[in-house]
Amino acid sequence: YQFLSLSLLLSLSLSLSLYIYIYIYIY
Repeated sequence: YQFLSLSLLLSLSLSLSLYIYIYIYIY
């Protein structure tokens, strides 16, 4: 359960950073 939660958090953080990177790259 702990591992799943950590994995979810990591994936969310990664997608968020990717989104920010794309946003900055476009603008």
